[in-house]
Amino acid sequence: MPLLRLLSMTIALAVAATAFAVPKKIMIQEFTATWCPHCANVSGGIHQLLQNDGDMLVGMMQHFADDYETELS
Repeated sequence: MPLLRLLSMTIALAVAATAFAVPKKIMIQEFTATWCPHCANVSGGIHQLLQNDGDMLVGMMQHFADDYETELS
């Protein structure tokens, strides 16, 4: 039983150390549609943020009721 406990603690420490070693990113999610006049302005701002701080950010667009819409599964 002590071997199992030691193995469990070793795995837990390895997972914790890995979590701190992985660089963190911020996801920007935009709910958009091509017919929305305001979405283009927001998309431009997000694009500018990604250009300036692309190593810290990840962008994602989710379209509704237009040609780019896909069904989520």
